[in-house]
Amino acid sequence: MPTRMPSLKPRELPSAGPHAAVCYLFANLGTQHTKFGLKEQLCFGFELLDQRQANGTAFTIITLPYTISSEPKASLRQDMESWFGRAFTSDDFGALDLEERVGTTALLGVKHVLSNGKEYANIASIMPPPPGAPARKLPINGVVIFNFAEREDRLDAAIRGPDKPECSPGTEHTGATAAAPGNTGPSLSGNPRGASRGGAAFA
Repeated sequence: MPTRMPSLKPRELPSAGPHAAVCYLFANLGTQHTKFGLKEQLCFGFELLDQRQANGTAFTIITLPYTISSEPKASLRQDMESWFGRAFTSDDFGALDLEERVGTTALLGVKHVLSNGKEYANIASIMPPPPGAPARKLPINGVVIFNFAEREDRLDAAIRGPDKPECSPGTEHTGATAAAPGNTGPSLSGNPRGASRGGAAFA
């Protein structure tokens, strides 16, 4: 009996427009090649709370990679200020732990885009949850926190030993990327860790 490649299944996309969501993934992607040179990047993953796929599982959607920067025009700063619902002050820079956004709810603006003949669902905006909605919630898919920067630090220390100089900086893992152009669905794997290092409770 022949073994054939399976037929392609239709891709399900969440509807365009506003969606209640919870952040279930934080990934520090380490140093990545960008059109502006080597940059340290990160991304977030969200689970939609108000729409399910036909099989009952939650839609998940991952942001495009953010360059880690606090400059006023940086996408990371703009989206984080939008998510927090306020402008950042000098007290925030160097103090906010972005990993602790895991388990935090948000109101996402989702848009559909075409890329290479395929339609994808992208995150257009990240805003605070509406009044009355819980600020934190336990994601159905579980929690993933993945940090290449911490792995690099541990590897560097293991290679150097206590009496050796630091290794020269480089690209931690050139193959690590966020999701494909549509960024829908988890594309990163790692060792799941606790959702809140600070001990914040989930709703």
